[in-house]
Amino acid sequence: HINLFTNCGVAGATHPNGNYYYINSKGERLDVFPFTEEYQADKFAEGMARYVKNDMVGFINECGEIAIPAAYQIAYPFHNGISVVRKGFKKVKITPEYIKNEGGKYGAIDKKGKLIIPFDFDYIGLFEQNRTAIAKKNGEEFIINSKGHKIVQ
Repeated sequence: HINLFTNCGVAGATHPNGNYYYINSKGERLDVFPFTEEYQADKFAEGMARYVKNDMVGFINECGEIAIPAAYQIAYPFHNGISVVRKGFKKVKITPEYIKNEGGKYGAIDKKGKLIIPFDFDYIGLFEQNRTAIAKKNGEEFIINSKGHKIVQ
């Protein structure tokens, strides 16, 4: 299986042996290991795709170049220019097949990799077009802007 190629000629690919790669339009493997989700290499979202190095997640651009170093335990795809990132949690085995992430804090980065929201939140959802998201902190749920400030309604 091969995902769609970017304008720069890079795609996520799944080899029949079950391994995942990023490849160029010549079919050559890139030197970055893709983040995998739903049994395929990460798809590009807003010009970026996730890669994994030393169990940490970062982003490559559409040309396969590292755009944001792998510095996060979890990084969600970019949505409206923002990626929600998470660190400081522990992996807890619930069953042999299911591992749950417990604890840790959420923050957010922009496409340059700049931390725009510090790791202060217990949860941050996807950012909408108006650049707001649902967040949780100390048991309270509220809406934040792209700087992490609470929006009073």
